[in-house]
Amino acid sequence: VADSLGTSLASLPTVTVLPRAAVDDARSRHKTPGDIARDLAATFVVDGTLQRTRDGLRLEVHLLRPDASEAWSEDVAGPADGVFELQSRLASALGGALSLEMSPEIRDRLRRPPTSNPDALDAYWRGRAALERRDAPGNLAKATNAFSEAMRHDPRFVKAHAALGEAYSALYGSTRDRKYAELAVQASRDALQLSPDDVDVRVALGGTLVGSGRNKEAVDELQRALAARPSHDEARRYLARALAGLGRIDESIAESTKALERRPTNWQALSDMGVHLYRAARYGEARDAFEKLIVLAPDNSFGYQQLGAVYQAQGDGAKALEYAERAAAMAPSARAYSNIGAMRHARKEYDLAIQAYERSIQLSPNLALLHRNLGDTYLLTGRRADAMAAFRRAAELAESARTVNPADAQNLASLAIYLQKAGDASTARLRLDEALRLAPNDVEVWYCAAVVHSLAGRRGDALAAVKAAVDRGITRARIAGTEEFDGIRAESLFKQMIAATDQKESGGRP
Repeated sequence: VADSLGTSLASLPTVTVLPRAAVDDARSRHKTPGDIARDLAATFVVDGTLQRTRDGLRLEVHLLRPDASEAWSEDVAGPADGVFELQSRLASALGGALSLEMSPEIRDRLRRPPTSNPDALDAYWRGRAALERRDAPGNLAKATNAFSEAMRHDPRFVKAHAALGEAYSALYGSTRDRKYAELAVQASRDALQLSPDDVDVRVALGGTLVGSGRNKEAVDELQRALAARPSHDEARRYLARALAGLGRIDESIAESTKALERRPTNWQALSDMGVHLYRAARYGEARDAFEKLIVLAPDNSFGYQQLGAVYQAQGDGAKALEYAERAAAMAPSARAYSNIGAMRHARKEYDLAIQAYERSIQLSPNLALLHRNLGDTYLLTGRRADAMAAFRRAAELAESARTVNPADAQNLASLAIYLQKAGDASTARLRLDEALRLAPNDVEVWYCAAVVHSLAGRRGDALAAVKAAVDRGITRARIAGTEEFDGIRAESLFKQMIAATDQKESGGRP
C-alpha cells in the first residue's frame, strides 16, 4: 500500500516523494514521524495503518508535519481485493489536502488500478515482500518468480514488469552474472513499452542501464524523465552516475549538486559525488565530500570506509586503518575489509592482510579486485600457486563484466593487470589498448597502464604512463606505494615525478 500510494503521489507534478531507500534509512535511525521528517528535510510525512476486518480492509492515513502535528487524516474501507481502489481514493484525497490542482487526466490516473486481476495482485505483493528483504538467502529468486507469476496472470501489469527489472538488477549486483543484467534491461523496456509516459518506469530503466554500464542510453532515458519531472531525486542521482561513467565528471558533479540543493540531507547524492570526484583524481574535493557525509550521516559506514581509503592514498596509514576498522565494526562489508587488507599489506602485516582479504571475498565473492589483492599478498608470502589462482579468478570475473559492458574502460584496464599477473601478456596488452582508446584521459586507466607496462618490463612505456597519470592528478603516495613500480623506482624520471607530485598533492583517492 505504501509503495502504491507513493507512486501515485509522485505522479503529481508539484510533489516530490523521497526515495524508499532514503526513507528506510531514516526509519532505521528514528522512531517518530517528526524525527524522520526532520532527518529527511521533508515537508510532510504520510503515516498510517491497515486493518483487516471481517468484511475486508480499513486504511487510515495521516499527513504529519515535522513538528509531529497532524495536518490532515482520512480513513477508507472496502473489500480486500479492492485495496488499489482504496489507495487511489486516498491519493486523490491527499492531493486535495495538499491544496494541489489536479487535472482530469491526473485524477483519472490516480483512480486507475494497476491491475484488475486479484491473482496478479497477490503474486506482486509476494514479490515485493521478498524484494524488501533481498538480503535473505533465496529471496531474490522468490521475487523474480512472483513477479513473473503476476505477469502471467496479467501480461499488461506495468508495475510487475518494472519490479521484475528491479529484481533482476539486484541479482546482477549480487552475482555479476551478465544474463541478469540483460533480463533487467528487457523487463524495464517491456514496462516502458506498456506505459511510455510513466516517469518512474523510465527512471527504473535508466537505473538498470547504469547498472549494466550502458551509460549513453541511460543518459537519454534519465534526461527524458527529468524533462517530465525535474524534481525526481533518483533520476538526477542515476544521471550523475551515468555521466561519471562516460567521463563527464563536471556534468556529473553539477547533477549531484542540483540534487543536494533540492535536498541537502540526500546523503546518497553526496556519497556518489565523492566517488565521482575520486574517479576523476580530484582527491581533495572527494575527501571534503566524504567528511561532509559522515557529519550528515554519522552512523553510515560507507563514509568512514571511503575516508579511510582517501587517507591511505595520502600516506596516512594510521588514520586510514582507524577509519576502515570503524567502518567494518559498524557494518561489515567486502569493501571495508578490502581496505583493511590493503592497509595491513602496506604495513607488511601479510597474515593479517590475508585474513582481511579472505573475509572480504566471503562477503562478496564476485568482485575481481578482491581476488587480485589477495593474490598480491599470497605472492609475498611464498604462496605462488594460490596467487596465480587468485589472479586467474580476478581475470575471469573482470572478463565476465566486460561482456556486460565492453565500453567500461576502467574494467578493461584492471582486466589487463589481472591478465598480466596471471601470465597472459598478449591478451593483457590487447585489453589495455582497448581501454586507452575508449578513455584516453582517464587517470585510472593510465595508472593501470603504468602497472601493466612495468610488470611486462617495458620501462619506457611505464614511465610515460606514470607521467600521464601524474599529469591527470594521481597522488605521490599512490605512486610511491605501488609495489609493481619497483622495476622503475630507481629511474631518475620516476623520482622527479614523485617529487613534483608531492609538492602539489592535496588529497587522496578511495
